Amino acid sequence: MNFTWKQLESSSSHQGDEAENGNPGGHIILAHGFGAHAGDLAPLAQNARGNARWLFPQAPVTLQPGSYAWFPSTARDMQRVFDGEYFHQLEDMSIPELGDRADQLVEDVEELGIPWENTILGGFSQGSMLALRAALEHRLPLKGLILLSSAAVDRSRLSHLLDQEYRVPVFISHGNADPVLPFPGGTRLKELLESGEWDVQFREFAGGHGIPPEVETDMVGFIGDLLR
Repeated sequence: MNFTWKQLESSSSHQGDEAENGNPGGHIILAHGFGAHAGDLAPLAQNARGNARWLFPQAPVTLQPGSYAWFPSTARDMQRVFDGEYFHQLEDMSIPELGDRADQLVEDVEELGIPWENTILGGFSQGSMLALRAALEHRLPLKGLILLSSAAVDRSRLSHLLDQEYRVPVFISHGNADPVLPFPGGTRLKELLESGEWDVQFREFAGGHGIPPEVETDMVGFIGDLLR
C-alpha cells in the first residue's frame, strides 16, 4: 500500500439487502486537506444514511506529527505555501506530485479490492483536487465525486481530459469568503465541469475554508441519492 488508511462503517435502520448480507451498499473515499490527517473527515460518516464503508487515505508528506499534505513535497514550494501565494496560483500550475499521488491512490483502492462502480470519491481542499485528478486521468467509473472547497489545478490539463467521453455526477461546495482558495476559483471549476456536460450540484455557503453543517447535510443527501 502507498498510503495509510482509516476505515469506518456507517449504517441506518434502512440498510437494505446489502446490510442483511453483511456487504456495504457502497464505498465513500474522502481525502483530507493540507495539514490534516486520515481521521479528519471521519466525522462525516457519523451522519450518513444507508450502509456504506467509508475510507480515508492519509497523505504521505509529513508537515509535523499528525499533520500531512498531498503536495507540495519540495522545501521551496512548501515555503511558498506558508508565504500564502502557492494555493492562489493552482490553476496555472502543473504539479507532478498530484499526478503521482492520483496514480498511487488508484493502486491502493484496487489493491483493497474496492469496485469503482460502487464508489463515491472525493475530498476536502487539496484532497478534492487529488480525487478529481484520479477520476479524470484514469476515467474511473465512479458513482460520483465530492469536491469540497476545491480548485481547478492545472486548468489546461483538466480541460484536455474533459474533451473525452467521460462524465460523473459531482457535488461541489465552496465558501464565498474562503481566504485559502478564493470563491471565484470554485465557480470556475464548476463552469469547467459543466462545459464537459457534467451533472454538477453546486453549494455556495456563507463562510470560509471549511465544511459547515448545511454543506454536510446536502452532501449526505447527494450520497444517499447515488447509493440508494
